[in-house]
Amino acid sequence: MNRLSTKATVYLIDGCNLIRSAWDQNPFFNFAEAEAEFFEWLENVCNIDDLSSSTFRIIMDGGYRPIKHRLSPAVNIVFTDDGNADDWIVERAYYFKSKNIRTVAISSDRELSERLKADGINCVPCKKFISICNKAIRMTYGI
Repeated sequence: MNRLSTKATVYLIDGCNLIRSAWDQNPFFNFAEAEAEFFEWLENVCNIDDLSSSTFRIIMDGGYRPIKHRLSPAVNIVFTDDGNADDWIVERAYYFKSKNIRTVAISSDRELSERLKADGINCVPCKKFISICNKAIRMTYGI
C-alpha cells in the first residue's frame, strides 16, 4: 500500500497499537490524551475524498470507555473487553474476505501481520498508514 485506494475498503485498525506507534514518543505519554488526539486525526482521515466510501473499524483492547470526540458515521469502535484485539481483527478479516469485501488491517504487531498475510489479507504497519494518510490530508487541505 503506497497510497489510499478510491475503492470502498473496510480498514480494521488495531487502535491501541496505532496510538502507541504514533503518539507514544512523548516522555510524559498519557494514553487518554493520545487516544483523543488519535480520534481527532481520524476525523481528518475520514474527510479525505478518496476514502469517502470506506469505513473504519477501530478495535480497542479493554473494556468500554466513553469517547468524548464526535466521530464520523464511517467510524465504528469495538472494545474487546476481556478478549484480544488481534483475534477480533483476524476473525473479522476472514469474514470480510469470505464475503469478498475489500479489507485492509492496520497494525504493527508482527505476529498479527503474519497471520493475516498467510491468508492473503493485506496488513499495513501503523506508521506507514499514518504517513500515507498524512500525505493525503495535506493534499486535501492544501497544507
